[in-house]
Amino acid sequence: MSLLRPCGVAAGLEVHGGVSEVSVDGEVVKGAGQLSMQTPGAGSAADRYEIEVAGGVSEVSISTY
Repeated sequence: MSLLRPCGVAAGLEVHGGVSEVSVDGEVVKGAGQLSMQTPGAGSAADRYEIEVAGGVSEVSISTY
């Protein structure tokens, strides 16, 4: 799964059920059962992407264009 978001737009990611590899703005995590990641400023951003993956997934990539 790949998601491209506009530059400057924050995002939060929650994975439940396992993931082989996650890449968020170049930060890579491999082999996680459950995972929570955020881009800088996502916690205080009024507008942001909130992504939740339930069930196992091979690869998740979130980046900007």
